[in-house]
Amino acid sequence: MLIDGGPANASSTIYTILSQNRIKKIDVIIATHPDGDHIGGLSGALNYASVNLS
Repeated sequence: MLIDGGPANASSTIYTILSQNRIKKIDVIIATHPDGDHIGGLSGALNYASVNLS
């Protein structure tokens, strides 16, 4: 589970953490609200890992 992604400049950090830990699938992503400081970094997660859509 990933809750929020931080600001846009956190995207590469999230990507790196997922890849270093070989996390290729995320079961749940929660965005607590749509402000940039919470969803900006989610692109790093979505570019690296797949998300369970069920």
